[in-house]
Amino acid sequence: MKKTNKPRGWLHNHAKSILKSLLLSVMGTTISILLTFGTSRYFDHKKKVANGRQLAILAIHDIDNTVKVFEKYANEEYQNSLLAQYLQEHLDSLEKISSDTLSTVFDYLLADNNIGEGYILDDANEKVFLSSQDAWKNIDNPTFIDRVQTFYNDRREFYNYLTSSLEWHKPLEEKEFIQRKKHTPDYGFDVAVYLKELLCRDDVGYFISYSSLRQQFFTSTAHKWRNLSDECQFLMGISDSEKETYIKSRERKGNPPREHQLVGRWYAKDKGDHDEQREDILEFRKDHSATLTTVSYESSHLYIGNIVTERITQFVWQLQGDTAVVTLLPDLQFAVDTTDISYRAELKPEILALTDEWNEKLKQRQDEARAEGQQLVKYEAAIDESETKLKWNNKYFTRQ
Repeated sequence: MKKTNKPRGWLHNHAKSILKSLLLSVMGTTISILLTFGTSRYFDHKKKVANGRQLAILAIHDIDNTVKVFEKYANEEYQNSLLAQYLQEHLDSLEKISSDTLSTVFDYLLADNNIGEGYILDDANEKVFLSSQDAWKNIDNPTFIDRVQTFYNDRREFYNYLTSSLEWHKPLEEKEFIQRKKHTPDYGFDVAVYLKELLCRDDVGYFISYSSLRQQFFTSTAHKWRNLSDECQFLMGISDSEKETYIKSRERKGNPPREHQLVGRWYAKDKGDHDEQREDILEFRKDHSATLTTVSYESSHLYIGNIVTERITQFVWQLQGDTAVVTLLPDLQFAVDTTDISYRAELKPEILALTDEWNEKLKQRQDEARAEGQQLVKYEAAIDESETKLKWNNKYFTRQ
């Protein structure tokens, strides 16, 4: 058989083909690696810039909140001083003035050394900003960082001044007030009589007359920091809509609940309008009926223990996204329980009168509910990832 030889060029071309494929494979791998790591660095840089921008908005939002707090201080100072001046002008008829007005002025003059006259600094966001030095690099705006750091230093100095300066110290010391109660029958006191004495004192008169300067301090400081907020926002090129979007995203907590997630018993404990201990139990059922039970524990210097009041409200519910549409039913039930208290025998008439007062208040509310009939109310509802925490309007419940 005749042997066939392939042309010598074939081997050469085949080798070139293999080498070309190998080079293309290496180049492809190299490009792939470059693209992968280049893209990774790009997205990493983009994420860092976004984090820095969010930190900047957080700081600006903190300045805005401080402005609102100081504007609130100024308004409260103005309103309270007006009432105090009104009482100064009507010393001979304080007993004819409403108890709410008398109590407001009394609280205005009473110092609480435990909370620094009520001026409490919320420095949570400050700590986040000052501890995020790595994020500062991503902000890449030294002027902005300097402005924010200066604000935090100034704010801390302002609060130290508010809580330490004698010019701001309320004239009625808590110790003096306690001594007054100790020497009063049943440890009570007549607020009108006490205020008549207080409003004639020089230190009280000085405190009230100094109110306009306190108002001016709050207002001017708030104005200065509002301008600072505008400057910081301008330096970072942050729009109002961008800031608003970020704020809403921080405030959004939990998810809209589904019906099966809501069904069950939920418990919350807090304080009521008169600082009494209170428990709320929400019970949602599959048939869309529900019950809200509010249990209050009322204490008093007249007895040991608590008078327990219980109110039960029936309603029906349905969900619309993150909103619970509730129809309150007019059948309000209540009870007053005094079995947990003890008192001196001579105080029994006062205890019976107090019990009657509670029964009368709850009976009046029951009559009002029946007269109003069914009431349609909407509540904001959200549930956490574990499905054990429920936000119901501004109150947080735990699943039982």
